[in-house]
Amino acid sequence: MSVLYLCVDDDAITLMLNRKIIERAVPGATILTALNGSLALTRFNDHSSDPILVLLDLNMPVMDGWEFLDRFSEELAERYPNCKVVILTSSVDPRDEERAKSYPCVIGFLSKPLSMERVKELSPN
Repeated sequence: MSVLYLCVDDDAITLMLNRKIIERAVPGATILTALNGSLALTRFNDHSSDPILVLLDLNMPVMDGWEFLDRFSEELAERYPNCKVVILTSSVDPRDEERAKSYPCVIGFLSKPLSMERVKELSPN
């Protein structure tokens, strides 16, 4: 099963590293990136039937991860039922992890940095 990965982070180096890790862990994966939640929302065009895994940072300018989750839940979740979100953050606040659990699309909460092992665990076989 082919999965579309959408990496959302305001740090271009983190996006590049995440792309490299995913490419090594899941050869042939389709990987899109966005520097904030607003740009991420625009990346959903024409991918409604694809399984999508969003790796989402929480603290970003323009539109942060929480705003992205709110907008996605309100506007896109029904159209993209195969979309799952993993929070990938440097936050160590336990309230963030609890808050993330309130979103049905969120399937995980990970601390940066991303690892190949984590990508393999998250990816369908």
